[in-house]
Amino acid sequence: MAEHSTLPAFFSAAFKGLWLSNSVASVALALAFGSIAAFPGMASRSLVVLLALAPLAFATAIFATMGNFFAGHLMLLAGTAALIGGALHRCAPQYPIGSVGAVPTLPSGRESGAVGR
Repeated sequence: MAEHSTLPAFFSAAFKGLWLSNSVASVALALAFGSIAAFPGMASRSLVVLLALAPLAFATAIFATMGNFFAGHLMLLAGTAALIGGALHRCAPQYPIGSVGAVPTLPSGRESGAVGR
């Protein structure tokens, strides 16, 4: 799209770079939201809302520079969904790191996986 415009070469290259940086930031946000969805106790509600502001800022920048463009609508939808998710986010209880997969103790004080000595 930028090659076929009347823009100077510098602005055409800057357009490609900005588009690439927006794409990389979107993938990074997707990974962050995916990990928060998998491990809800990892993030607080305020962090989720703060992360949700990024797609809304991207949408604002796209609408301001390119006008009514479909990528702006997608970012607006993603930001709105993330804000709703942040408003509904409840932190899961925090468990100590060693508690996952830990061997339970029997009432006699011996571990269940231990062999009699």
